[in-house]
Amino acid sequence: MKKIVCLLLTLCLIITVGCGGKKDDDTSSAISYSTYKGCIKIPDEVPTSFILAPTQNTTWSTKLTLNKDGTFTGEYRETLADQVENDTEYTLIYLCNFEGYFKDIKKVDEHTYTLTLGEYTMQYALGDEWVEGNVYYQSTEPFGIANSEEFGLYLPGKTTEGLKDNFLMWVNHKTLGGKLDTYVLHNTAVGYGFVEADQK
Repeated sequence: MKKIVCLLLTLCLIITVGCGGKKDDDTSSAISYSTYKGCIKIPDEVPTSFILAPTQNTTWSTKLTLNKDGTFTGEYRETLADQVENDTEYTLIYLCNFEGYFKDIKKVDEHTYTLTLGEYTMQYALGDEWVEGNVYYQSTEPFGIANSEEFGLYLPGKTTEGLKDNFLMWVNHKTLGGKLDTYVLHNTAVGYGFVEADQK
């Protein structure tokens, strides 16, 4: 009986550590692919590339690659050119390279899934600053991902009825007849909407 209990505890520990943990062979400091282990299954038809950006002001965007195992990598970048200080012109860039994973997925209906954010990490510490030539960089949070745990994953054909205005402002240009015309990742806490990148 004791052997069975020990075996069960060992299996539970393996499952807990394995889902969302870092890969053992990760030695890279730059984020070019996710170093997290995935533990869910994103539907095959869902694209991998998403983008959060205003439809008119293009000085900033958050780009996100969502892998089929629920891991993701991304970059937030805001570029402010023509800054001047002490008669010196420079470009200011707010930057965040990040990676993480979603730890849960549930199907609500044929056009709707819910995702729970497991964890994310940033390549640079928040507030780090550095200069490259005449470009001044400052590390910031992953805009659109930070400050939320619950996300919606919407497939084309989902009705916009009942969705809040602070979300629809990001996706109204991708609706047709009161329904979404593209794949969308919805940060439900703050209303941001990532649309399929090649359809921005």
